[in-house]
Amino acid sequence: GTKERDMRRITNESIVYAQTLVSQSTAARPYITVNERHLIGTILRNYVLLERELERVTEERDTVIREKQAALGKVQELEKRVLQQQNETEEHNTNLHQQNSRLCSENEKKMKSCPGKIKC
Repeated sequence: GTKERDMRRITNESIVYAQTLVSQSTAARPYITVNERHLIGTILRNYVLLERELERVTEERDTVIREKQAALGKVQELEKRVLQQQNETEEHNTNLHQQNSRLCSENEKKMKSCPGKIKC
């Protein structure tokens, strides 16, 4: 993301600066001063640190993406199970309703055959 782009930009600027220093100093004279050598060393160490930090941030991001995908997979699996249970519940309710209607109908027939119209 933004942090990675910033780190790459800083790294690239550092490399360009180091290259410019080296070419300027060697163009004017055949040696690099102690200060220039120190500065170039600092820039290169910073470059290495930035590369490590970039690797770490990239790994972190990839881990977050993997965890997010795994969580999404679990959510989808749960949604599927909920839908399946809803369907099973609806089917069960339909069966109960049909059974209830049949029993009610049988009950009405029995009541009609009761002598003296006694409520069964």
